[in-house]
Amino acid sequence: MRFKKEAEATLKKFKKTTANGYEKISPINDKWAIPIQVGFTEDFAKLLVPETELEMEGDAYYGKILIKKGFYRTYFEKGSSVAGDYYIPELELNVSLKINDFGNQVIEKRKNGFQTYYVDTIINALDYIPEDYIEKLSDDDKLYLQAVNTASLREDLIEYLNTVPRVETPFNFALFELSKNYNLFLEHTEPVYIDVPTNQYVDADIELVVGGEVFNIEKYAVACKDEEGKDMYGFMVIFDFKDEIMEVVKSEGYKEV
Repeated sequence: MRFKKEAEATLKKFKKTTANGYEKISPINDKWAIPIQVGFTEDFAKLLVPETELEMEGDAYYGKILIKKGFYRTYFEKGSSVAGDYYIPELELNVSLKINDFGNQVIEKRKNGFQTYYVDTIINALDYIPEDYIEKLSDDDKLYLQAVNTASLREDLIEYLNTVPRVETPFNFALFELSKNYNLFLEHTEPVYIDVPTNQYVDADIELVVGGEVFNIEKYAVACKDEEGKDMYGFMVIFDFKDEIMEVVKSEGYKEV
């Protein structure tokens, strides 16, 4: 209770003169902001909090919200308090929503297993074959081996090793010697990534106007499903209504004390 009373003591008080004396008011608490949550699809929009329908007019959506603030009020006559109640000023504010650009969905790269593949390149295979085997090769074989893809050499070697009985030619002997000096089965393993939608959107161009305050929205997300089961997007802003409410309070004759 002590902390509550100390908090209440820090709140500003306001006074209004009446025919029989005067009134004093003070805010119930020091909260002067409300969340405003907007829900929208490609062809529909509404306020989810506070729940308010928005109507499309031209290229924007329009609606109104009611703002209230509670105050404690005490009545005084001849300097003594005689009664008390609650004073709740309210005002209606215009709301508009304009979606200029829906932006882009954030796509995450997620690991989805691994893939292994052979590491292939162009080599001069003669550099890996002993000279006495090279001497027995034909000119065509030498020309082929001077600049050859290791994938082709691997296929040649597998074909030779799988042949029963094996065909013993100078080329096959040279190829077998090559495989001793150069790894034709060199492999590389790396993770596989897939694109995963996040239902988060960025780079949007959305303008929400509440009363005289403009909110520029660049990020939003999927909030829920609409009545047709389609994704409804949403974002939330915090609207500070203190200045607007205080204008109402002052217009009704209260002055700060």
